[in-house]
Amino acid sequence: MTPEPEEAALAAALPRLRWIQIGGWVVLLAILVAAAFLANAIGFEGKTNAKLNGGVLGLAIVTPFLVYRFVQRRHDSEVLPLITSAFDMSYDKPARSFVGKLPAVTPPRSRVLKAEDALSGTLAGRHWDFAEVKTETGGKHSHVVFKGVVVIVECETPLPDMIYTAYDTTQTQGLFGLGKPAVDVSALYSMPQQKPSWPGTYGVWRRGREVPEGLGPFIDTLNRAANGFGADSTLQQVVSDGRIVALAISSVRDFFRVGGLFATRESVLQDVRHVADEIARVTRLVEAVLRAEAALRAAQNLPPGSGGS
Repeated sequence: MTPEPEEAALAAALPRLRWIQIGGWVVLLAILVAAAFLANAIGFEGKTNAKLNGGVLGLAIVTPFLVYRFVQRRHDSEVLPLITSAFDMSYDKPARSFVGKLPAVTPPRSRVLKAEDALSGTLAGRHWDFAEVKTETGGKHSHVVFKGVVVIVECETPLPDMIYTAYDTTQTQGLFGLGKPAVDVSALYSMPQQKPSWPGTYGVWRRGREVPEGLGPFIDTLNRAANGFGADSTLQQVVSDGRIVALAISSVRDFFRVGGLFATRESVLQDVRHVADEIARVTRLVEAVLRAEAALRAAQNLPPGSGGS
């Protein structure tokens, strides 16, 4: 029986994964042994020695977490490019190029934006990009504004510009409401609610006053696609600038994680299959965007190659 593409990718990466895992254990044990000798050498009498040993104990507690994270990230960097390549996609861990492609308001912005695990590919002749993204307010009392994924799909033809987002993201943030909103719609026009195509806590804004034909079903299709992306997933935002459609979907799960310090061959294979399932979900999401775009274009009687209103 021919192995699945992800299993073939794993077979090629397994020797390297084992050496990374062994290296992680060697580093961890060496640091813990060194910490034990250091604590014994310092002694346990007196306030100064107690403080020094407190620092050594802190190092011993933190080290396993740091080594685990290091091994996890190394395993990711070894396996994920192989898996995505098997599906004719490209992979970028730091996702720096992806950040440069984001529309100015996607996802709901704040002072800190982080992106990783970016995928890109082509479907039906259309380029798409995907990444895990998190935005935070930053500062001493930082809190998360958005955590989830963003997918950007190249439009076949120019579509109507729009921003679909929650009303609370358009309100001022910070103490006494003195901060900037996560999504600035001050120069845009609000569209009438297209029930039941989006929740009452959400709205659509455009540069013009005209409501495009098919707007409600367009949002409805994307909402269903986001709900099918996972039980914890909710469509937070849709942005079209005419050239691309960008979806921001909130989600708390990690999408692409492989291996780790305690991984076995079986657990790594299970992780790889999970990654393959997530890649399939990404593909279905892109397909839904293409269907929604085609339906919106048809509602406006626009053939391929024509612009939107």
